[in-house]
Amino acid sequence: TKSNFKEAYLLISKIIDKTSVISFDLEMTGIRGRRQQNYLDTPEERYVKSREVADRFRIVQVGLCFFVKDEEHMGDKDKLLAYPFNFYVFPEDPNGTALVNCESGCLKFLAEQKMDFNKWIYEGIPYVNEKSEKSLRGKLLPTEESKEAKKEFNLSEKDKECLNPLLETIEKWYQSEEKTLEINGKNPFYRAYLHTITTEKYPNVLMESVGTHKFDKKNDFDQTEQGRKGSCTKT
Repeated sequence: TKSNFKEAYLLISKIIDKTSVISFDLEMTGIRGRRQQNYLDTPEERYVKSREVADRFRIVQVGLCFFVKDEEHMGDKDKLLAYPFNFYVFPEDPNGTALVNCESGCLKFLAEQKMDFNKWIYEGIPYVNEKSEKSLRGKLLPTEESKEAKKEFNLSEKDKECLNPLLETIEKWYQSEEKTLEINGKNPFYRAYLHTITTEKYPNVLMESVGTHKFDKKNDFDQTEQGRKGSCTKT
């Protein structure tokens, strides 16, 4: 789940380079497309029908298993150690409008297998589609355009008097153990300047500008809605 994903990610990072075989499986909200598969399908037809299922239904759980050679107990035949993982995943949408199509028979089967649907909804690791991913990357990661924009900031002495204390506050927070920081965004010009400077100086910080800036260290990605507030996250 999203509450322990970081620990699982770190373990996978350690073993993946030593892995001989990786297997995976998906549990979905449905398994049947609008057109049924049959043994006479060509590979192209089978692919198209399978893709319809993937487009129509949502993933509930991702199962991964990494098989690593047991170097300590190798005999005549190689012995593999299995590292299984199950991840609940739940579709994320900035507007909360992502549709979840379901098949009653599929949900009944999952329930019979003790699938925890509350955990799926409340603790599922969020994921987005390709379009939303591009949008989020554009907001969270600095681009060449944003770096170039920095050169266009012409600060007056009054601007510097207002911005320098804010930059000092951000620097002190960054060096501290605090996870979040909120500061007054003042006006759109100041917010744009703070966003550009911060993302360039602190590449492991995510910041969202919505009036007031809220900075979050990226140990946990916290999604918050606090009126006109911005958010950044430290990794």
